Amino acid sequence: MYGWLYLQKEITETAAIAVISGVGANLIWILGVLLYNTVRVPWLLDAESGQQISTFEERALAAESALSDQEKVKRDKKELHDKFGHLAEAGLQFLTDINRATTQSEFVSWDRHFKTWVDDVQSAMRNMGLPTDAAEFLRVGGLAEPIKGVMNTANDQEARRRTLRMHQDYLGNFVLRKLP
Repeated sequence: MYGWLYLQKEITETAAIAVISGVGANLIWILGVLLYNTVRVPWLLDAESGQQISTFEERALAAESALSDQEKVKRDKKELHDKFGHLAEAGLQFLTDINRATTQSEFVSWDRHFKTWVDDVQSAMRNMGLPTDAAEFLRVGGLAEPIKGVMNTANDQEARRRTLRMHQDYLGNFVLRKLP
């Protein structure tokens, strides 16, 4: 019986040692993993945060670029509207000038200024990359209905007014069609 008690005591001690060893080994393993992750996880988070920061910086740069492009387009549109607005106002001024013209020298002066205005409008259209519209703008003046009868001051004024009206109409339609 003594052997049996001794064997039971050995088995109990061996089981206790096995349990303690297993628990101890698992505890050491858990502590090791905890220590490893304590060091590793912030590093991984920093890496992920770095990637997110890089992504946000790229998005911010793209947004700034798009915004500056939009501002440039907006500024260019405003410049075009201003330019064609001044040209349209100059065209309206020709109407008052032709009504005051009574002598041949005044008509010649008006014709010279009118030709300069037509050239300026055509140049602006070509600068926009629209040479066909520029050519059509020049051609449209010749489509004005001719004056019949004796050419006197009133008829000279009316012939020029009709030509001017054709150019003004084309310029107005051009602005509506091509300028956003």
